[in-house]
Amino acid sequence: MITHKLSVDSPNSSASSLQEQRNELRYLRHKLLLHYRPLLQQGAGPIRVMARMVSELERQCRERNIPEEIIQSEIVNRTIGDINLRLVTECEGDSGSPGDYRMLAEELGIALPNEDINGYVAPGKTYLWLRDQMQECEQLLLQHNFDLHIYDISATGNPILRTWLAEEMKDWGVSVTTDQVHLGLGAMDSINKVLCGLAQMYREQHVGEIGILFLEPGFAVPEWQALYNWSQLLPGEDAFSLFEKTGIAGVPGSGFGYTDDYVRFSIGVIPVPEVSSQLDHPSIT
Repeated sequence: MITHKLSVDSPNSSASSLQEQRNELRYLRHKLLLHYRPLLQQGAGPIRVMARMVSELERQCRERNIPEEIIQSEIVNRTIGDINLRLVTECEGDSGSPGDYRMLAEELGIALPNEDINGYVAPGKTYLWLRDQMQECEQLLLQHNFDLHIYDISATGNPILRTWLAEEMKDWGVSVTTDQVHLGLGAMDSINKVLCGLAQMYREQHVGEIGILFLEPGFAVPEWQALYNWSQLLPGEDAFSLFEKTGIAGVPGSGFGYTDDYVRFSIGVIPVPEVSSQLDHPSIT
């Protein structure tokens, strides 16, 4: 995704009013830091704390009608790395042309029929196609006496999907049966199921002492496939002070077994706001 540096100047806005809105946003950011920093010190998960803080700041800004352009130029969310395609505004060339990145929500089946994505009205064809595919798959499952809306007593999961996966793995040269395929909801869920399965197997084999080795720092192993940037902070800085000064939100290293001298950023091509030498609080009456 390409995002150009945003301009918040308009013929109807004065420099003073824009600066007042920026100051208000920075003050809100400062207050949220005072609220969320103790939560992290009490042991809350760093990833969720930072992501919640950024989300809360964005919500408060919109409630106060702070322009979207100012929000995007003052808040850079590099905590989790998720991209909300409904917020894409970039369009190079004509609407609907290959350079119209607003169409990404339509192409991935996220946009609803006739949904307005920042000026681009999505037809919703991909969304409707995915729903048709879902209906066909559910009908196929019912033909095999498997109802997704009824509790899976055997706890084996979707039998059709497991069969398809087993057949696809054979094309990779991996010989497995449907019974050997177990479904997971994500990386952490899959690792949990593997470890629980190994523990149960060893119990059945009457193996009393077991252990497992992880590479240091030993957390977020499934995230190795993701793209992140690790940066060492200056002495006396942490992820919170960095966010207050620059608006760039990362995740403290303590969330991954490192020290908080390090911060993790999700990779992205996004505008980086200028660093303010001091926090200007708006006047409060």
